[in-house]
Amino acid sequence: MVLLIIGTVVIQLTWAENTGDTKVDLMEGFQAALTHLTTDKRIWLVGISQSLFEGSMYTFVFMWTPQLEETNITGDKLPYGTVFAIFMVSCMIGSTCVGMLGRWKQAREYMVYVFLVAALALFPAASGMGFVAQLLGFCVFEGCVGVYFPTWGSLRSEVVPEECRSAIMNLFRVPLNFIVVCILINIDTLTGSAVFTMCFMGLLASAACQLLLNQQLQKAEQERATASGKEETQELMDDAAETALDILGIGEAPHEV
Repeated sequence: MVLLIIGTVVIQLTWAENTGDTKVDLMEGFQAALTHLTTDKRIWLVGISQSLFEGSMYTFVFMWTPQLEETNITGDKLPYGTVFAIFMVSCMIGSTCVGMLGRWKQAREYMVYVFLVAALALFPAASGMGFVAQLLGFCVFEGCVGVYFPTWGSLRSEVVPEECRSAIMNLFRVPLNFIVVCILINIDTLTGSAVFTMCFMGLLASAACQLLLNQQLQKAEQERATASGKEETQELMDDAAETALDILGIGEAPHEV
């Protein structure tokens, strides 16, 4: 505590305030974000996938304790610290697998499978299975969370323009917070299985959005490749025509001596 107070005083007295770019107009940023949202549906797919997955993730944070307690078959108090440590190890394992998944498929492709696996991982809790099945499912879900965070930033940067990325992502945090708050407000009237059923359905919808996003990005790549191939073909044809004219002596007239 003493070191914390000393550090706070030193920072307050010696560090200058980082105000960022004060010339940026907040309304202009949101207007640019709305313009991109109305013209590029891929941004909507990214935002919906993110909101549904993270909404399920934050709901899981609140719900895993009472859910495991409800199905506790030991009769003793659960070692929550140990269970939480197992979840963190599962998350770390998921993050470690990102490199291996990247060698298997592109991020936009394997995230479809990650969202599907995350949905299936919550199915034991949604269907009211036993303690062991739910605990294993929660570990798998945490592994998917570990894959999600290092992957999603790079995938999001491919779709959302950098100049208004923060504004767009803040807009999509509104439905994310709405989902979590609505569940927490009605937590007394909802059973654990009902809550996890909603998370299960949300993750399936997230996988569907990611599948559509993957198709859109593949289509854009093919269009760029086709356009690039046409340009290269035209350049080759121009070079061949110039070479043929030079061989036939129809090129530029020689300079007079």
